[in-house]
Amino acid sequence: MKKILLILVLVSSIFLFTACPLPGPPEPTLLQCVTAEHGWKLAGGTITPAYQTADGENITDLMDFLSACEKDDVIYFDDNGVERIKTNARCAEGQGLQDAEIKTLWRLDNAGTPNFIYMQLPFFYEYDDEGNVLGLDLKTENCKMIDITKDEFQLIYTDSSEAGTYKFNMIFRDPKKVDSYK
Repeated sequence: MKKILLILVLVSSIFLFTACPLPGPPEPTLLQCVTAEHGWKLAGGTITPAYQTADGENITDLMDFLSACEKDDVIYFDDNGVERIKTNARCAEGQGLQDAEIKTLWRLDNAGTPNFIYMQLPFFYEYDDEGNVLGLDLKTENCKMIDITKDEFQLIYTDSSEAGTYKFNMIFRDPKKVDSYK
C-alpha cells in the first residue's frame, strides 16, 4: 500500500511540476522597441495616391521611388532623444550623403501610449539649384505609429504640398533582416 501511495505521489508531482511552463523573458516595452540597439532600416513602403515623377511615371511602391543610396540608411533612436541616421557609401556624388552620421532629435507624443513619433525621415534632402544634395532636410516629421515590435516598425507619414497630399506607409526592420538593395 505504501508503494502504491508513493508511486501516486511521484506521478502526481511529475504532472504538477511539468504542467506549468516556465515564464519566458518579458516582452520589451514600446520604448525598448523604438530604441532597439540594432537600429531600423527601411524594408518597404507604399505611396498613396500614386506619386507622379518629373518624367510622368506614377509610383506607388516607395522602394521604386528611392535610390539605392537612400535604401541603405539605418536609423538609431537613442533613449536620450537623439536620432542618428547612419548613411552608407552607395551614394554617388551629389546623389546623397556618403558614410555620414547625422544627428537630430526624436520624441513620442505620449510616453505612455504614443500615437505619433516625431522624427527625421532618412530620404528627405535639401537640394541646391542644380538638384545636388546639400544634406538631409532636418525638419522633424510627424509620423503615425501603426505597429512596433522588437523587429518591425510601421509608420505612416502624410505629406501635404502644392503637388498634393500623399501618404507614405513605411515598414522599417532590424537591418540584419532586410534584403540588400541594388
